[in-house]
Amino acid sequence: MGAFLGEGIIPVAAMAVIVGGSLALAIAGSRSLDQAFLGAEVRSYEWVFWIAASVIVLTGVGNMAALGQGLPNAEGGWGSLFRAKLLVVGLLLALSFGRTLLVTLGIPTRLLTRVYGATATLGTMAVIAAVGLAHG
Repeated sequence: MGAFLGEGIIPVAAMAVIVGGSLALAIAGSRSLDQAFLGAEVRSYEWVFWIAASVIVLTGVGNMAALGQGLPNAEGGWGSLFRAKLLVVGLLLALSFGRTLLVTLGIPTRLLTRVYGATATLGTMAVIAAVGLAHG
């Protein structure tokens, strides 16, 4: 069951929600002429995003606890990529905190659209780093 939760479908689905949802909202916002673009959808996504982000963080911490002893040397290329991934995830979470604040305060569409685009970009970078760590 641990492999299913930590390495399988649940964290992959959570990351798909993060990247796919933010990309969809960035595209929808860029095509919208309405300043209050997709109000209910944006607020709903924020809730879903934070649930998915929690799943990603919890499974990552769980994997480190379960597999930490068998991981490659932190001083080599793997360790550098791991540190880069932690930086990207930290930036993603910090940006997302600000994004949620923008949604709560009702900030205009154009800025929010750019922030959703940045969320999708950072999420994609985290996925690329995760794949590199898992396979290399």
